[in-house]
Amino acid sequence: MDWFKHDTTSLDDPDIQEAEDVFGDAGYAIFFKILEIYGKEFSHLKDGKLVISCTVLRRKLHKSLTKVEQILNFYQTKNRIFFETDGKYISIEVPKFIEKASNWTTRTLTKKTQLPTEAPTEAPYAREEEEEEEEEIEEDIYKHTSRPNCPYQKIVDLYHEVLPELSIIKSINGIKKSLGARWKESDERQNIDWWKNFFLTEIKESDFLMGRKTDFKANLGWIVGPKNFNKILNGQYLNHEAKEKPAIIPKEWTPER
Repeated sequence: MDWFKHDTTSLDDPDIQEAEDVFGDAGYAIFFKILEIYGKEFSHLKDGKLVISCTVLRRKLHKSLTKVEQILNFYQTKNRIFFETDGKYISIEVPKFIEKASNWTTRTLTKKTQLPTEAPTEAPYAREEEEEEEEEIEEDIYKHTSRPNCPYQKIVDLYHEVLPELSIIKSINGIKKSLGARWKESDERQNIDWWKNFFLTEIKESDFLMGRKTDFKANLGWIVGPKNFNKILNGQYLNHEAKEKPAIIPKEWTPER
């Protein structure tokens, strides 16, 4: 989910006001940061529960786990956020979140989007902390989502068969978590035919991803990264359609001057 509704009357919410009285600004900040984290993974959740490592959550919230649990306990008594933790992982559920959900992710695309003006690689100076967070979230999805096991080697073999122009995957160990996470996120992806169609229509037909436009060429590890995968599915790397030309009016329809 790309966004959710944040009411301008939130400051008047009695639960949030009470949380601020008890915990200061953290009572407000933690509530909405939790909603943002929950909303980001909302479409991938099983039974409405987000499982995330305590380390990642602490890093994202910039608060001690003790403080986070105190604030979550408060909102749990108000039936606003429910959580459970074993000290290593924490399970979060926001029961009324759907009321704030946007309909952006269910929109129908009417036309292909333009080719990006910049290479879609991550900035070389990206913080190591962000990379660690992304990897830990991938591991959470990979380990804690109840889905059939991913046929890694079959997908890799299919990638080589359909996209021989792209780099060869010599070891699947480096892409196993990301590939497994993408497989587990959706029922429709748990079908080898889905991946064949994905490689044929979303990758092979993209001049940009195939290296026909620039020196950049995608590879399977890059393709199944969470950010890149979503951009591909949203049509960001489809070929840019030629500028629309004026309609040619048949002679018999041309008005006389």
